[in-house]
Amino acid sequence: MHPSFTASFKRVLIRISVVAMLCIATASLMAAQEDGRKLKTRVEPTCPEVARKFNIGGTVRLEITVARSGEVKTIKAIGGHPVLIDSAMSAVREWRYEPSTQETTTTVEIKFTPGA
Repeated sequence: MHPSFTASFKRVLIRISVVAMLCIATASLMAAQEDGRKLKTRVEPTCPEVARKFNIGGTVRLEITVARSGEVKTIKAIGGHPVLIDSAMSAVREWRYEPSTQETTTTVEIKFTPGA
């Protein structure tokens, strides 16, 4: 294998790795918890391959119902780019809140920033 080809290939791989790491979504819980429940475990979403490829970013808004146990019971997408919604929902499904005496509903926003 020619040395210049190997060096070029390595540079391409490094660039792809850097873009992938930078595109890992930065998720933020923007909505205030009206009921005061604390988020105990938050899983960060991964940026979908197609979003990285086409530099798609934005905010996904989800309405979630949290069971008394603290597990996310239901998730409903109420806004955001369709390419990002599944990734946001998969991550939020793994979130855990502190237990409560009743189910609660709140809205969360997951922000995807490609290349940030």
